[in-house]
Amino acid sequence: MSRVARKKPCVDKANCSKRLKYAKMYREKSLGYSDQVLWSDKKLQTCEQQYDSIKIENEDEVASYYKLKKKLELVQDQIAIMINEPKYLLPFLQPGRLVTVTCQAGLEILRKDGHAADAAVTVAAAPNVIEQCSFTVPGAVSAFIDTLELFGSGKVSLNEVLIPSIQLVEEGYPVSEITTYN
Repeated sequence: MSRVARKKPCVDKANCSKRLKYAKMYREKSLGYSDQVLWSDKKLQTCEQQYDSIKIENEDEVASYYKLKKKLELVQDQIAIMINEPKYLLPFLQPGRLVTVTCQAGLEILRKDGHAADAAVTVAAAPNVIEQCSFTVPGAVSAFIDTLELFGSGKVSLNEVLIPSIQLVEEGYPVSEITTYN
């Protein structure tokens, strides 16, 4: 008695249509009806019934979602290629890039008659906006507020101190490749 391996039942259209194709080819090639041929005919009928009974709710929406997902993957690949090109990557390799931006923010506060403590809070807040992967200690924002209250000039408010960081967010700033994926 020969043993026939049982396969999983057809549950998706692609797998089921593939099995149908091979079962029909096998049936056409066979000359006589053996147990295996009869079994494959029954299996073919079962698979055809399962294939016909598959109903996908909102099939058009699922298909459009799949197409959009594939397009999104293509765009992400294109962005990754573009980001890694030397002409786009070079500004991020410049030494002192972050220091330049944060120092400019601190200088703006000093020009508004702020003290060193006011500028220090501005300089400390800017990297958290520019470098999204940067980290800080818990309570840093509380320390910013305490620094301004205890050592600040009083001429510059917390809102004014954080304006350069807010402008960086609103106007945008080139970020590193790691940040684009986070």
